Amino acid sequence: MKFQTLKKKVEILTIWIFSLCLTLFMMQPWVPEVYSIPLHVLIIWLLLVITLIVNFRLIIHGLTIFSIVHWSAILILGVSILVRSALDDWDFLRFIQLLTGIIIAIFGGIVFQNQKARRIILISLSLGVVVSCTIAVLQYFEISHWLWQKSKYARVGYVYGSTGMENCPVSFSYSILGIGMTLISIWLIQWRHKIKLINIRGTFLFLSNLIVLIGLIVSNSRSGLLGIAVGILVTVGCSRKVRHKINRTEEVKKKEYIEKKYHYLKLHSFMTVLFATMIVSGLIYFSVTARNATIIQDARIFASYEVYLPVILNNPLGIPKNVSKIDVFEDIGSSYSEIQEKLGGSVIAPHNLFLTTGVTFGPVAAVALFILYFSALYQGRHTFNLLLRTNLISEAFWILILVSANICIITHSWFHNANLAIGEMRNWLWLGMLFGALQSVNIVKSNNYKGVIIYKSQSDSLKSFSC
Repeated sequence: MKFQTLKKKVEILTIWIFSLCLTLFMMQPWVPEVYSIPLHVLIIWLLLVITLIVNFRLIIHGLTIFSIVHWSAILILGVSILVRSALDDWDFLRFIQLLTGIIIAIFGGIVFQNQKARRIILISLSLGVVVSCTIAVLQYFEISHWLWQKSKYARVGYVYGSTGMENCPVSFSYSILGIGMTLISIWLIQWRHKIKLINIRGTFLFLSNLIVLIGLIVSNSRSGLLGIAVGILVTVGCSRKVRHKINRTEEVKKKEYIEKKYHYLKLHSFMTVLFATMIVSGLIYFSVTARNATIIQDARIFASYEVYLPVILNNPLGIPKNVSKIDVFEDIGSSYSEIQEKLGGSVIAPHNLFLTTGVTFGPVAAVALFILYFSALYQGRHTFNLLLRTNLISEAFWILILVSANICIITHSWFHNANLAIGEMRNWLWLGMLFGALQSVNIVKSNNYKGVIIYKSQSDSLKSFSC
């Protein structure tokens, strides 16, 4: 009896520590190191060890959030990284980052399946994103110069955009897009469909969304705003399917609610238009002014594929760490000047999640990353549609929210190097939460119940993990 009580207390403590750790991932330059290991990474591994000791079945349960396809893609990706690391003087940093990301995904999937734990994580991340975006705004108006202390731009004397609690605008976007897109989707769905998905006040959601958009604008993040725009389109477009699933009684209640709260809804409609205006105007402004190139003209859209695909195919194990770009392009019969001309005057890194993975670890790794993401999104879309057929609206919405968050991150990563394979451990959380949501759904395929969905209750899916 005492051991069961102790185990429950440890599990509750694990949730709070994990939520704190995720918040630290949003402000990595400010986090102290222990023997050159970032504190938040060390905490993740300590949580794994403690959970294995106290309740190893919980970790076994977490491992099952990945399907055979997911584990196969992760295994191929891991082997590719391991081989490249061994060839590069046994530098296993990327492999350790991959393992850390998988642990985050496992805990994320476990946490999602408990409503109270899910709320703790989302509130913690929401507070973190509000702080980081507020600091980004202060940086933009040059109110507190000390806020640039951990930014790498402060050391080189060049500022492209606000960095918040991160060291550069790109990392800032990576740190806020997952939780930002999740909060926006929750707010949109709760406003449009009057469904309470989580016990967080609508005012807090609205203000958090507003500061996220302002933070992205002052950071000059074109890809971040584009990711949010694409995520919103996915959320709004797919949620339209739900309207015909609401029964007549709910429609009557909805009309009564609108009549009573007309002015309140009118304000929310105005704020929705404001959000859309901020996103569109920000994209247009940055497309015209940033780097003297529009988004469509950006070399990372088309030219990078023409330049780097031959490089990837010519290096099946990835490019060695100490090989120069000139040698790499000469190996495929192209001169450095030709590459410069194709890329608009400067030879930059691929700046695309799949190209960068292929250049660094080989084409097989890039294909594995694509399969991992494609299978997750395809399964999410398929499960969302099946849940709608059985009128499990709230469960379907959570799948949609997490799909939108991952699509938002993929859109941003399409223009940058960091991704699941290249050290961006934070993105694993949203993939893990999506897998956790998908695992909570049973698809029954029998003669009598073909295609019927059964959503397992919280107690069934996670009996030993309670708050």
